[in-house]
Amino acid sequence: MSDDAPAPRLKYLLARLSDGQLDATEAAELDGMIVRDPAARRYYRRHTRVHLALTDLGEASKIVSFPEVRHARRWPALAAAAALVLAAGTAWWSYRADNAQSPAPVAEKESVPKRVLAVVSATEDLRWSLPEAAAGGQRIGTGIVKVFSGSLSLSLMGGQTVHLKGPAEFELIEEGEMALRKGPAAFRSLAGQAPLIVHLPHGALVDMGSEFSADVGSDDTTEVRVFENQLTVSTTGPSGRTQEELQLGPGRTVLVNSAFSPGTRPATDFLRVPPPPLALSPGGEQSYAAAVIASSPAAYWRFEKTNPQQQVPDETGRHPLQLMEKARLFGNDGQRFLITNQSDAAGFAQTPAGIPNLDTARGMTAECLFSSSSKNYGTLMGFELADPGPRPPDIPLKLNHAPQNFVIERMGRMGEKIGHVHPDFAVRTMLRAPAGYFGGINCYSRESHLLHRWVHVAVVRDATRIQLYVDGELSDSTQASLVFHNVNLRPIIGRLQPNPKDELRQWVGGIDEVALYDHALSAEEIRAHSAALKR
Repeated sequence: MSDDAPAPRLKYLLARLSDGQLDATEAAELDGMIVRDPAARRYYRRHTRVHLALTDLGEASKIVSFPEVRHARRWPALAAAAALVLAAGTAWWSYRADNAQSPAPVAEKESVPKRVLAVVSATEDLRWSLPEAAAGGQRIGTGIVKVFSGSLSLSLMGGQTVHLKGPAEFELIEEGEMALRKGPAAFRSLAGQAPLIVHLPHGALVDMGSEFSADVGSDDTTEVRVFENQLTVSTTGPSGRTQEELQLGPGRTVLVNSAFSPGTRPATDFLRVPPPPLALSPGGEQSYAAAVIASSPAAYWRFEKTNPQQQVPDETGRHPLQLMEKARLFGNDGQRFLITNQSDAAGFAQTPAGIPNLDTARGMTAECLFSSSSKNYGTLMGFELADPGPRPPDIPLKLNHAPQNFVIERMGRMGEKIGHVHPDFAVRTMLRAPAGYFGGINCYSRESHLLHRWVHVAVVRDATRIQLYVDGELSDSTQASLVFHNVNLRPIIGRLQPNPKDELRQWVGGIDEVALYDHALSAEEIRAHSAALKR
């Protein structure tokens, strides 16, 4: 049975479950179907989430967001209260049971579309069970993957990072849920992200924002160590449900089998999540820099070094960029970039003063490289009025920043945050003229899943339109006959605004090679810049 084509009998039983009409015989039949069939389990979980969301919708008369909303149109109408789901005697099923049939490897499953659950962010000498050669940006869906040798780094769609070293074996079950069946794996996530559940042969880990490592031995005993924050560790019985549990704090190690026992291995024996990978070679960056300088930028920051005042020099010598809060440079000589996130590198960069001539009839171009480490909505760069401007009377008091003129952002899923229609994880550019707090003209990329790899983006504004280029090719354009006001603009890199009281839209990932032009670049110039990168 595929996820998108559930058996009619399963649909019938779930409909009766939701309506509170399931009898004991049917409950036993449904239980058996879900224990034996991983696809039936996934369908049951989505069905139940939709049912609960619709129940909340009826009670609160508000829109409720939940995964896989598009599939809801195919499912039976769900009207019973959420309590009936539990009262029917059918609970959440685990992926694992003693009599469960092991899912076939990914390569052997039928050719049906799968939801993307992870994206490959880095590999080293990797040999794995998937038929495709591993490459950065490659998408992985549900199923079992074996790592025979080498290492593999994944970015899960929930925003977490997973690093494995062969020999190892894991299974992606659904968003926020996976299983580690064999070998070592390291995990890192940020506080505030959705929970990550990692099933083990005799237990489970529930992470709400920490860094930890787990190593499943040949006897199915798992040794777990926490490096940052804390982790919920539990043992599980034959049903796969939690039995004993403990809160494992930083610096502690535990062995997970049928019961807990103290761990003995030192911290240095555990796998750690490596720093974010660099996808650009020094030669590529040098060729790229030469191409950018040939186009006469008004400001160009390469993020290769800082001075004692934590300022990044401008290659044109005119506009140094100040690192603010915890924003920092990362990488090796010739391959450094700006890194910001929501924890140890939370921050941004800005120029102390405005840059003139970015708002004239000659037009403007903003160009950079970015690598996103999170599915959350984030701002690559924004431009605000550098000089005092009139404050409209209808601005809420909670806003304490200058009016915005221009932003480049990477979105989350369609409809999230601001309610716009666009591909999931698209690049957005928005222009307001004059600068303000509301409205504006948007232009979105056609591409989806611009995640976990270095992407070249350029936005061109002239007197008639906005053009958005991704990796050297025109992705989309929109008419924008907005007036130029010849105001000085201050760029803010890595965040929407310096210190807003309402929303940061903090960038999580890397930003490099930021170039601003006081004129509109041609399509040929942008294509040449992108071609100069050797990835």
